Amino acid sequence: MVVLAVDSLIRPAALRLRDAAGRLRHERHPKAPHVGEGAAALVVAPGGTCRILASSLADEPTAGTDQPNQASGLTNALRTAQLAALLDHRPLCIGDLDGDRYRATEWAMAQMRTVGALTHGEAYDWTSADLIGDTGAASGAIHLAWAADALARGYAPEPRALVWGASDLQPRACVILGA
Repeated sequence: MVVLAVDSLIRPAALRLRDAAGRLRHERHPKAPHVGEGAAALVVAPGGTCRILASSLADEPTAGTDQPNQASGLTNALRTAQLAALLDHRPLCIGDLDGDRYRATEWAMAQMRTVGALTHGEAYDWTSADLIGDTGAASGAIHLAWAADALARGYAPEPRALVWGASDLQPRACVILGA
């Protein structure tokens, strides 16, 4: 199976929408996300260099509403995948942090309830937005490719990688890969 993902947040219409919402980094919003664009193609097949140990989807009921985000959807996705993968050691975490405060708060709450509660291992959090900007819908595939490459080439600091993502709408996802 081949998975393709592509997105561009640097189109003029997308930039105007993000600016109106206060989600475009400039002098008025210095902590807003950097925008970017990206694409990834993944081949998912048996016998590869890493394995999918678990995956999970959940919805965040408060996303897109005026209610405070309690991170219940991301917590459920992380917990379900963590239990299915029998994760007992902190993995490398690669996720959807892009500079947005809402997303950072959600990750902080969800990870403390799940992988943060694991007693063994260092905390390693990687995010591609620090390197290439927010790639929108392409970020999940980019993070999976990065995790698989890190595991296959041996530069991952842990033998397992947890990849998570959060839509601007309700969907939340988690995939755990093993070398």
